[in-house]
Amino acid sequence: MSAPAWYAVHTNARKEPLVDRLLKHQGFDTLFLHFTNIVKHAGRSSQVIRPYFNRYLFTYGYTDIDVAGRYSQPTRQHLRNLPNDRL
Repeated sequence: MSAPAWYAVHTNARKEPLVDRLLKHQGFDTLFLHFTNIVKHAGRSSQVIRPYFNRYLFTYGYTDIDVAGRYSQPTRQHLRNLPNDRL
């Protein structure tokens, strides 16, 4: 078995938090770099999570684990398997 390494995972636009939860649920170690931004619209303000790297997050593991393309488009089955507190 080869040494563990970091991999960049390309996601669909604005799906980084969802893919992060899905990968963690599958047992992958992930790194989702993000910050909280306050957005004001129509007199209301709300907090929004913004990624530092749009459409990317990072996972750590071995080279024999195939992560390319497996979670870029989650299905309803993936969402059903998540615990309710993580949705």
